[in-house]
Amino acid sequence: RMLALALENFGYPYCKITPAIEVNKERLTADVLWSVQPGPRCRFGDISITGTNHTSVDLIAGRLRLTTGDIYSRSALEKSQRSIYNLSLFHIVTVTAQLTSARDTLVPVVVRIAEAPRLTSKIGVGYGREEKFRIYTDSYYLGFLGGARRLNAYAKHSSLEPYHFSLRLIQPGFITDNTTLEIQPFLLRQDEPAYTENRYGNNTTLLHEFSRFLRVSITHSFERVDLDTTSVADLSELESDLSDAYNKSSLMPGLTFDNSSPMFSPSTGFYFATAAKYSGLGLGSEFHFTRLLFDLRRYQPVLGMVLAGRVKAGGIRSNDEHGFIPPEDRYYAGGSASVRGWARAELGPVDDEDTPLGGNTLIESSLELRFPIIGIVSGAVFSDFGNVWEGSYSFHLDDLRYSAGLGIRVATPIGAVRLDAARPVSDIETNWQFHISVGEAF
Repeated sequence: RMLALALENFGYPYCKITPAIEVNKERLTADVLWSVQPGPRCRFGDISITGTNHTSVDLIAGRLRLTTGDIYSRSALEKSQRSIYNLSLFHIVTVTAQLTSARDTLVPVVVRIAEAPRLTSKIGVGYGREEKFRIYTDSYYLGFLGGARRLNAYAKHSSLEPYHFSLRLIQPGFITDNTTLEIQPFLLRQDEPAYTENRYGNNTTLLHEFSRFLRVSITHSFERVDLDTTSVADLSELESDLSDAYNKSSLMPGLTFDNSSPMFSPSTGFYFATAAKYSGLGLGSEFHFTRLLFDLRRYQPVLGMVLAGRVKAGGIRSNDEHGFIPPEDRYYAGGSASVRGWARAELGPVDDEDTPLGGNTLIESSLELRFPIIGIVSGAVFSDFGNVWEGSYSFHLDDLRYSAGLGIRVATPIGAVRLDAARPVSDIETNWQFHISVGEAF
């Protein structure tokens, strides 16, 4: 198959390869002789595009990786199909060569598409241990103002986010075919265990896909933050300054490699992501700091089960004399997607009233064995450990906290409905924690 593919990529779509095997019983060996008939060398012929309704034919043609007269190449067909599909305007895209029994040297190409609806909306309602009752709407308008632009409107209410509104303009093919520009103004309120605040601002992101698995991004974020100082445990001498809203202007580069699959409940592959944040880039920014985070995951099939592992670590360093980090940027641990033997943000530094302080150093790790039970129901046993420390990049591995537990998952079209029960191990804390959520922990 690899030999045939190589020939097809050099212009020989009609190649025929036949193996002949000669077995030597005395020496217990076998010789393989490949008979190769390449056929005529071909070029791409006429290109036709069918199925368009709202979408411009020129827009689709501009995403093709081949032109009439080019040497035939299977990879050019596949890259063209992927490039058109990545416009996110279509349900189905096929780019096929019209090979004939006459073995014509000019091979016509047919592009067939099925457009997605111009306007789609989703409404979701659910309940989780952390968010309590939640409801959201998520709407897309395709082809906004023409071309491949998309407009996304999102609204959500939950216990953690009493309101969250965002409007996102998405422009594929910005500068290069594999680069996307996103502009996202937002308005939200957060009621976290460690703080309560209102925020509004805008994120502007450039995202470049190097391959199906590798992408990089850079985001500029501007936020206006109104912090409820009565909800924060420790503000030290900055309390008077934070009684008014403050600005944050940040630059955030990121890199993600993800070949894990399937999407909602991976059973094989790797996931690696790293993100940095530098805050204090003018526009009245109150605080200057750098924040780094690494997240590595591995999924491995084992005897009909899946062994999943994760390591997550990060650090924050202030560039100000007072060393203050805004509460919303600190690290917190504990919860349904963290160390599950503790409730949300419960693991790490706290004040005298057990209000989470957050910290500048984080480490978390999990090992989980996922196994089928019956039908759409599966189970898991897992162990988590981690902690948060106040110092910058101060990993005290002798101060890690451990938990273990088990869970049930019910597969649904939007991911697994997950119920986990966990408790600390060899710890002064002994209470069980129960988590209900949608999607795997990692």
